[in-house]
Amino acid sequence: LIAHDLANGEWVFQIPVFPLRDQPPQANFPPDRCIDLIRAAAGAPSLDVALHSVGAWKMTAQVAAQYADPNQQVFVVGDAAHQFPPAGGFGMNTGIQDAHNLAWKLAHHIHNPPSPINSSMSWLPTYGVERKAIASAMTRLSLRNFERTLRVPTALHVSAKTLDTVSHTRLFQWLPQALQSSVVTTALAAGTAHLATLDSAATSSMGRHLKRRVHEIVSSRQALGMLFYNADIGYSYSTNASSLETSDTALNQAHRFHVPPSRPLDDSVADSKGLSDTVDLVFTPQLQEGCRIPHQWLRKLHDDPTMHPPTNLWSTLDLPQRVLLTTPKNGGPNFVLVVQPATYAHLAATDGALPSYVAIVVLHPNNNMATPVDKNHPTLDHHAYVYTEATAVTAAAAILVRPDGHVARIWSQATDVSPASVHTAMSSGV
Repeated sequence: LIAHDLANGEWVFQIPVFPLRDQPPQANFPPDRCIDLIRAAAGAPSLDVALHSVGAWKMTAQVAAQYADPNQQVFVVGDAAHQFPPAGGFGMNTGIQDAHNLAWKLAHHIHNPPSPINSSMSWLPTYGVERKAIASAMTRLSLRNFERTLRVPTALHVSAKTLDTVSHTRLFQWLPQALQSSVVTTALAAGTAHLATLDSAATSSMGRHLKRRVHEIVSSRQALGMLFYNADIGYSYSTNASSLETSDTALNQAHRFHVPPSRPLDDSVADSKGLSDTVDLVFTPQLQEGCRIPHQWLRKLHDDPTMHPPTNLWSTLDLPQRVLLTTPKNGGPNFVLVVQPATYAHLAATDGALPSYVAIVVLHPNNNMATPVDKNHPTLDHHAYVYTEATAVTAAAAILVRPDGHVARIWSQATDVSPASVHTAMSSGV
């Protein structure tokens, strides 16, 4: 029983069905029977139920062979590109990621069409490469998550899979349809009869045992997972990125975000290997090529007329959007080159020009806000921000951030950063 709109009392009730040959799945589920099943599941025989519709769906796990036509004129996004088991919200999240990836590439292509004179590359071909790899990883993760949801019915000693297997055997298919229906009905009744003990758990040892097993599975997060930070925001577009971990130990920790080493995990989620092993599986944003740039608070160094008081802090995650709103450009998306003052000075003394759609953001340490920069350099207009915490972001000589917030390239030495190296990074993709 899944809540779709709690405010309006809108729910979706899903149950496994075993349709007979040549019958639609919902054939044996008229409205009255559906309402009875809902009331039984809710434990409220007089529950007021307004049935909107009855439908059926079949679980699949598929990823499109191609995400675009050869000419990059037609693209598939969302459910047209992939279908996952409905366990964990992977279909919607992955679809939104698809759109997020494709939108800026389309806008970039429109505003900066590739041509021999502007040396701009088209990022459109990278859409399918990047997103298909992520969808394939999501397929494996969603299937694994669905398998874990079956632990609850297994603990209750019921198995829809067993009945489904039997009903698809050749011998079963040879039976008359009326007998098939009788077998399914009888098997369902016999296979679920013991669940009545759950209603009398106070007096039934079996009922207590079943409830205890389900409670153990759910409380230790060994069943249906709903938060997967590594999959939702920790995915990487780098070809060298490691695949998503789907072990039980990893998925038991998938809902945890950035637990400092000094703060131990709860005993309820520690495995037999000890806390030191599980801490490494907790999602912590890292500065890596292909991943989103980690969040860090920054403050605008100079007056910003678009700032809305009293807010004066901006996240590194917002830099592409902030630059787009405060830079008089051609309207297309901007890449952001995040640099240290020393890197900026080196760039100012280097021949060549950055692409017009690459904006420079200079990060100043809070205790040295007066670091001189060449504000009058004709090709190096920049945005200046101040940071108070030294991190991997502030330690890097330069970071090229894509319009979607993912890191395209990291330079560790200021002397390696030049318009030519930025052009090379732009043409190689990530």
